[in-house]
Amino acid sequence: MPENKLKVSVQKITPRRAQQILDGNTHNRRTRPHLVDEYALDMLAGRWDLNGETIKISDGGVLLDGQHRLQAIIKANLIVEMLVVENLPEEAQETVDTGSKRAVSDVLTLRGEAGNTPVTAAIARKAMIFIRSGYKDVKMPLTNPTNLEIADAIDQYPFIREASAFAVKNRLAVPIGPSVLGFAYWACSLKDETDAELFFDALVTGAMLEAGDPALVLRNKLIEKRATTRGGLDERELLAMIFRAWNAYRKGAKISFIRFAKHETFPVLR
Repeated sequence: MPENKLKVSVQKITPRRAQQILDGNTHNRRTRPHLVDEYALDMLAGRWDLNGETIKISDGGVLLDGQHRLQAIIKANLIVEMLVVENLPEEAQETVDTGSKRAVSDVLTLRGEAGNTPVTAAIARKAMIFIRSGYKDVKMPLTNPTNLEIADAIDQYPFIREASAFAVKNRLAVPIGPSVLGFAYWACSLKDETDAELFFDALVTGAMLEAGDPALVLRNKLIEKRATTRGGLDERELLAMIFRAWNAYRKGAKISFIRFAKHETFPVLR
């Protein structure tokens, strides 16, 4: 096909136009609803930019690439500017989307974020889930946070950066993953940054702690669980125990044990 037959243009795609293009969607992969939801959320929040990604249409009117973006326009019921390439040969679809999807940590690196971006991104993702639950649980909500939401959360809650640095520095001090440690530090800091610093410093060092100190009881419990549990530890259980120890610390209470069963209500931070 001669190159001069290609038509490249920036178009304002209405929901009606999106549906017209989708009517030619005969060769695409199965739709991933969660991806449509993510794109629609970003569009509604004004995070969707004209970034060079294209809607690709063949010379026969067949949609070759862009089905999720078009469905997101319909779901969001918005007019969105898109770069559209038309008159492509249908065989061009074979080389579309052959690379790997960009991760949140990649987005952070592109934004110039310093530090361990995978850990920072993982903490921010947990933070978004926690916020969506109304600060009451860490279970996955109905809608998974989008990459851009997670990246934006770090600017909205900048203490995530400090929590990430703390977790990476002390990742070997307690037997839990750095993203779990960093998220717990961040969540507790929402209540009191000074108390959070003191409590988590005590947790990772175990120094100068008396019997019954919540940080010491928690530290010993985490070490015990790591020694007696095969495979990965349950993150929700770990965080529930951390939150319970934190609540006891905030009350100035001594404790003799700490545990959390799956059927129990997740503790609310105090």
